[in-house]
Amino acid sequence: MKFIKKSLIRITLACVLLLSITVFTLPVGAVDHSTHYSINPFVGWNGHESHVEWWYSQMGSKNFIGEISYACNSWNNTPTVINMVRVYSKSGSVLRIYSNNWGDNGWYGQHIPYIGYGNINLNEYYSLSYTQWAEVASHEMGHAHGLFHYNCASELMKASGFIGTPNPYTGDIAGINAKY
Repeated sequence: MKFIKKSLIRITLACVLLLSITVFTLPVGAVDHSTHYSINPFVGWNGHESHVEWWYSQMGSKNFIGEISYACNSWNNTPTVINMVRVYSKSGSVLRIYSNNWGDNGWYGQHIPYIGYGNINLNEYYSLSYTQWAEVASHEMGHAHGLFHYNCASELMKASGFIGTPNPYTGDIAGINAKY
């Protein structure tokens, strides 16, 4: 009788243990990314966000117009006020995008804000895929729109690495909507 009692206790404990492992390892729901952003209060479009005129100058050997257009369309297809419009005159633009070989300096792209406009530099020194270059351009556009980095593996505005697409994610979109 004692043997049966001990066996039942062991079986019950084993079942409870297996059930708790199963219950606690199942996903409990998606992460809410709607707060995964950080706003730069000093950078923005001052009323131009619904018509962000961008201009591109190829200074090096690689032409990034396709990647830049892909990045702009990615922002234009978000549920935000952002609307990127290509212009063919530097003086008519609020976002000026340059590509050149700036050497092995540790950055693929950078945003440099100025009063009244912003610059994005794409560093063709590095070899990236078409989609990765579009993602770099889109990420730098996020800075130009007024977003800081946010440490989340899914967000376009994460500090390093790639998410595999130039499309802004939930937190990026929420940040733009909070800013404008």
